[in-house]
Amino acid sequence: LLMSLKKRLSSHLEIKVGVLLANLIQKDFVLSWHSAFDELLHKTDPILCLRTLDILFEASYSGADISRREIKDALRGIPLRSDLVGVQIQAEQTISAQIIEWLLSLLQKNKSNNLHVLSLSVIKRMSSWIDLSLIINERVMALLFRSLQQGVDIAVPAMECLSELVGRGMDASKKVALFYETKILENIIAHVNLKILDASPVEVVIEVAKFVNVTGIELIPIWEDRQLAEALWCQLLDLFFLCFMYDDIDVSGAVIPLAYRMAVSMEKKDSLCRYLLPQFLVILFQQMKYPMNFQFDYDDDDEAEEEVYRTELRKLNQRLIRAGPETCLQFIGEALSNLPSPISTSKTRDVEAALRLVYHYCEGIRPSPGLKTVMKNETFCAILVALHRSDIALHDHREVLLLYYDIAVRYAAIFLKNRELLEKILVPLSSNRGLQHVHPRVRSRSCYLMLKLIKGLTKIMRQYVETVVTGIYNLIVNPKTYPLDSDDVLYLFEAIGILLGKTGLNEEEQKQSITKVMIPHVHKIEELLSTTDSNISTDLDEYGKMLSESVAAIAYLSKG
Repeated sequence: LLMSLKKRLSSHLEIKVGVLLANLIQKDFVLSWHSAFDELLHKTDPILCLRTLDILFEASYSGADISRREIKDALRGIPLRSDLVGVQIQAEQTISAQIIEWLLSLLQKNKSNNLHVLSLSVIKRMSSWIDLSLIINERVMALLFRSLQQGVDIAVPAMECLSELVGRGMDASKKVALFYETKILENIIAHVNLKILDASPVEVVIEVAKFVNVTGIELIPIWEDRQLAEALWCQLLDLFFLCFMYDDIDVSGAVIPLAYRMAVSMEKKDSLCRYLLPQFLVILFQQMKYPMNFQFDYDDDDEAEEEVYRTELRKLNQRLIRAGPETCLQFIGEALSNLPSPISTSKTRDVEAALRLVYHYCEGIRPSPGLKTVMKNETFCAILVALHRSDIALHDHREVLLLYYDIAVRYAAIFLKNRELLEKILVPLSSNRGLQHVHPRVRSRSCYLMLKLIKGLTKIMRQYVETVVTGIYNLIVNPKTYPLDSDDVLYLFEAIGILLGKTGLNEEEQKQSITKVMIPHVHKIEELLSTTDSNISTDLDEYGKMLSESVAAIAYLSKG
């Protein structure tokens, strides 16, 4: 009765009826209802038939596992009766073959998008377990490749079918034969436009990228064992680089695991490294650049996704540095030299990406610790010296300033050999380019970085004490203009304590500097203790917090 329904049902009811029919087939097909699939294909409304097949073959379908296995065995032509064990049924004579033939015939007669989508879904469900010859034939593959050029609703499931197909477990020789016979890679290149942004729907391109990632990770070990022909390897590389350089983080991000695996191969094979690394670095550098309208708003969800993507790129960069440290260092030099002069006029996205390469370079250097190793490299040190001698501290974007300060602190050892450069970082860091910057993030970060820099360079800080103390004084004397968190204030006073106690100042110089920075807090304490504000009795916690912050700040001076 259910199969004979001719009236078109709503999608909701179609699914409900499909579940019911799937349950009936699950329960009765093996034992008594041997004609179930014949009736389903030829006596049921096509949409209802497709719904039923889709539910029946769905991997997560909740029917009994044993029954599902028996049904799949029967569809593959494996006899279920014990007296027929060993009888071989040809693939083209199986129920699976009948279903595939019915699907092809249905799509040839009917151009409905809904039918097309449901048919592809059924093919995808079957692709992982039916005889490969039923899928790897001219008619089915042509259908899948043609579907890639249709709308998103059709192209995406078609791409998923191809992914399901190549994801089947098989030995290396069969896997390679599958790619040769189907020409999947060259057909994807022919049917999906990866070269022009938005020429193909981005949803389809994302599925292509996922396919390339999984396929590449499977094929690389085969290529390493010299079982993969160069032509197929080149097709894979073409697709990979097209996806990696695509101007969409979901597309490019989908192939980063494959990029990482390729970097591992480059570590093992110098010839591969020389061949691939330069192209990797060019694309990596371009993708590290933030979008033109990026605001560095860390509370924005979209911008947070951009940041996660670039975090993955930086991890990849570490691996690339391991594979070819000198090539990467040469690229860093070229990236910086290609920036306009003066460097302070560079576009934010360009200079930020170049500085990122400098900052993270030591993370990929071996032997560990990379920071000590890289500071022995004359070329890298020359890059640092050139950077400090430039006008980078005059750049107008806060994130460029902070990244430059991070570089200065991370590679502070360069100042021990080039003491004349220390002023180049301390002056802007102590001024309105750092401690007194209008943006609270820059002020806060500058407090922490100033402390780290002073700790690392205490023995050469003597002549710069006044510069730093004056900068700190100008900051703390204007709490309303330059509000700071309590932790930031503690960083500053600890820094002052180190400057006054460990840089060789005489007693009079120490007294002058201590008095200068303590006066604002002493006045604040006196003001709080002598206040007649009636609010003090109702807000003791707030007054206590204000007092404790000032006392703690003064106490932190003793750390020096």
